[in-house]
Amino acid sequence: MHTTMAILNQKGGVGKTTTAVTLASGLARNGYHVLLIDLDTQGNVADSLGLPHSDDLRRLLSPDLHFPLEQVITSSGLDHLDVIRSDKSTTALKQTLAGVTLREYILADVLTSAVYDVILLDCAPSADLLHFAALVAADYLLIPTRLDKLAVNGVRDALQTLAALQRITRCQVAGILPTFYERVTLESHEQLIHLA
Repeated sequence: MHTTMAILNQKGGVGKTTTAVTLASGLARNGYHVLLIDLDTQGNVADSLGLPHSDDLRRLLSPDLHFPLEQVITSSGLDHLDVIRSDKSTTALKQTLAGVTLREYILADVLTSAVYDVILLDCAPSADLLHFAALVAADYLLIPTRLDKLAVNGVRDALQTLAALQRITRCQVAGILPTFYERVTLESHEQLIHLA
């Protein structure tokens, strides 16, 4: 039985991918078998790990292709850490999934047979169907945020999205992770207080 965590904020540039890759690497170095899934068309997980972009996610979730999980997993180059990469083809995947019945469950369904200790879902900043599917598949939600007003608004939006899905998800908030804290700015301090 694995634990699945979605890492998201509905604002970009807050350190979601950095958090996901760092957390995945740390868990793997401590002996946990980790799967890191990139749900963003930018493919930054692959970039962060020095891997080429790939359409792994599209091949896994597209109803036209439906590759088995084990055929789309790539080694990260680190022991105990595997990845499912994303690229620009994820845009077409989202368009394809828009017409699929019960699409919110598509990620949860393919992950039921995954043999990992931890699965981390690196989400795009936009609230789209993969975003919803991640929250349905996840046990926990971790929200990285810069300490500025717009990013903190993204935290609020993420919490509201989770609340709207409460009837179809068991996901709980694991925490809010402040990133890019600047000791010399008043705004960082004020937003940190606001989050508390």
